Amino acid sequence: MALDYRILGPLEIARDQEPVAVSAPKERTLLLQLLLYANEHVSVDRLATAIWEEQPPRSAGKLLQLYVSNLRKALGHEAIATAVGAYRIDVEVPELDSLRFLALLDEGRSARARGHIRVAADALRRASALWRGTEVADGGAGGEAARLEELRLECAEERLTLLVELGAHDEALPELAALCAEHPLRERPQVQLMLALYRSGRQAEALEVFREARRTLDEQLGLEPGEELRSLERAILRQDPELTPPAPAHSTLPLPIPRTQLIGRERERTELRALVQRDDVRLLSLVGAGGSGKTRLALAVAADASELFADGVALAELSAVREPAFVTPAVASALGVTERPGEPLVRTIAQAIADRKVLLVLDNFEQVVEAGPFLLELLGAAPRLTLVVTSRRVLHLSGEQVFTVQPLPAEDAVALFLARAQADNATRALPPEDLSDIGEICRRLDGLPLAIELAAARARLLTPRQLLER
Repeated sequence: MALDYRILGPLEIARDQEPVAVSAPKERTLLLQLLLYANEHVSVDRLATAIWEEQPPRSAGKLLQLYVSNLRKALGHEAIATAVGAYRIDVEVPELDSLRFLALLDEGRSARARGHIRVAADALRRASALWRGTEVADGGAGGEAARLEELRLECAEERLTLLVELGAHDEALPELAALCAEHPLRERPQVQLMLALYRSGRQAEALEVFREARRTLDEQLGLEPGEELRSLERAILRQDPELTPPAPAHSTLPLPIPRTQLIGRERERTELRALVQRDDVRLLSLVGAGGSGKTRLALAVAADASELFADGVALAELSAVREPAFVTPAVASALGVTERPGEPLVRTIAQAIADRKVLLVLDNFEQVVEAGPFLLELLGAAPRLTLVVTSRRVLHLSGEQVFTVQPLPAEDAVALFLARAQADNATRALPPEDLSDIGEICRRLDGLPLAIELAAARARLLTPRQLLER
């Protein structure tokens, strides 16, 4: 079974989400060195220097063999390969957080080069989130550890630069201020902090950042600020129109706020959240009988996953739509896209969301399944779009992931009935025989949430036994 190695912070190893203990300091140092240079041969001399610094013992080679043997016992015999005068760990990108970080950093920079600013910002956000501190595991020293730590700073700077560029200067301000305080000699975050402050209407503070940066550079390095800082100061002083924040991008409509608490469905919510995080799941269909709670579950999943989607979550409500041609305007409205004269609305939507990371819920799709090709067109135009569709039947579209929404288990069904029946009087106690009758009501209603809620609404006038007799 694959191991999960984490070195961007304290060294951690897990197998199937269960921790794998490697506690001996020298063995941890050895493992860290192999992971820093994953998929490469690491010489015995380099490993000995990392463990014992400049004074390895004469028995270093045999001790390394012992440490490797102990690591193999913990990780598996195949985890560490032996070569002539060297050792090696072979890992795939998903198995090592530093490789995932480098892949996301490269993805973000590539997206930036193509002009996909939001896609780039999201990739860099995910890359930064992999760090569980500011240093490589166990204070790892050496060239590769230092390189990763420098790349962490570059990733943070580039991500914050993109946030300011996107007009999210208020969001970027706290982290920019902290980054400048931690690294006062790095000019790039100083530039972005000045710009973010100016765009927030805090011109005097922006100019004070410049003065403090100039003072620090002079005192510590005997240097003047670079041209970028000086040019920005001049632009702020003359209130250059070029510094005006960009117009806000299309915004999605907010999700409706449920009037009641969702009862049960913890397992489904966990599984669905995991599915929408997967890069290979972009069309997720929640399929179930009418009244099974598909809509409520989809909205809960969208709310649960909202922080995973940089450009928001949206709902296209299709219950009143009967013609497939009207699905496109409903989607445009949900995504905040306005029709342009003389341009097909499908193209307008595709252009608007091409670089946006959005989760779109399409509710009650079973009555417009002929619009399925439109969904595929959207997915093809927007590589960061994820669709969650509720339907009474499978759509049979390419790439569709089907999740069957089952009736509520007996315990959750009873809890739902009680919650709705006692909505007007939460302190009202029910005798034990009523609980038995409620269980039978829920069983006869096949555990369907909508039917249970309708029955519970009548419980304010009728006892559970009277409901059963009807």
